[in-house]
Amino acid sequence: ALRRQLVQKWAPEGSADTWDALVPMHTAAAWNSPTVWDIYAPTYGCHRPLHVGGVGSSAWDKSFPLESKAVCNPEQLSREERCVIYSFGVGWDTTFEISMLRFAPHCKVRVIDPTTTAEKFWQLVKAQTPDGEEPPRAPALDFVLVGLAAETSENYREGMLWNNKESINVMTLADIMKNQGDDALTILKVDIEGSEWTALPEAVQSGAMAKVDQLLLEVHMAGCESGYSEHGRGKLTRLLDTLETAGMRSFSNIPNLVPVSKGNYPGCAEYSFVNKNGPFVTRSCGV
Repeated sequence: ALRRQLVQKWAPEGSADTWDALVPMHTAAAWNSPTVWDIYAPTYGCHRPLHVGGVGSSAWDKSFPLESKAVCNPEQLSREERCVIYSFGVGWDTTFEISMLRFAPHCKVRVIDPTTTAEKFWQLVKAQTPDGEEPPRAPALDFVLVGLAAETSENYREGMLWNNKESINVMTLADIMKNQGDDALTILKVDIEGSEWTALPEAVQSGAMAKVDQLLLEVHMAGCESGYSEHGRGKLTRLLDTLETAGMRSFSNIPNLVPVSKGNYPGCAEYSFVNKNGPFVTRSCGV
């Protein structure tokens, strides 16, 4: 309710939907309006956030490398008897996964991606491991060729068709966890190029999200380099509201500023959440 009141204050006169103000139009007056990243700012003050991986960094970093992921209170990882990390959507960058295993070698990291092959993935891991270090290997690091979606299907055709495939194998988060024998997730990293709009609400509805301690999510309102898409505005606000209702509290949001160099508003952002009932929350802080 407070967010909507703030948006109504900034809404352009005559707007059919007050949420229009969240993603300003390309006009001179729009530069004084708030963006979705302003309204949906972090609501939880993480005691010790650290940024992991990303372009220009293959280690823990206090700066903000492009595509880095913010992790809350990482020292807690060493206290977790069972640490399981899912990484959906690795693309061409494995620095997050390599860095996580360097910091917490007892963790099990599963990279889950339908866009590449196991052979290409392991080649990438070897190439991006810092000189002088041994590349992480199985069983600490695992590769699963499947996509995250709102349904389980061996003939999935909706949305983007990756690698010119006519269809791909996809599963819900709950089914993937069951298939892999994982009861809970310490960290869930999601970068799935727009499929988050349907896959994550389904994970909330099924109860799988309640078993996640931290969620590291890149949201895509459009192509990250081309700026925002107005039709993505409502989807994004609904998704963030759904996650918040499910107990996830954001502690970091970093817009991808590549579009700014082209005169556009940011179309993607890195959001990080903690589960308010999970072990990474400092109980003295309100969540």
